[in-house]
Amino acid sequence: MGLPAIIMQALMSFMTYGVNIIFGAVSSAAVTAYGVYYKIQQFVFLLHLE
Repeated sequence: MGLPAIIMQALMSFMTYGVNIIFGAVSSAAVTAYGVYYKIQQFVFLLHLE
């Protein structure tokens, strides 16, 4: 039952890693901004589930 959730979380982790590599070539501020955005997005998503 949990396999689709595990796969989805793994894909999100790989995507975040790839985006961080791309943004890292631009600037560390871009990586920080994306990290903040990602955390806020996850927080809102979790609030929506309840």
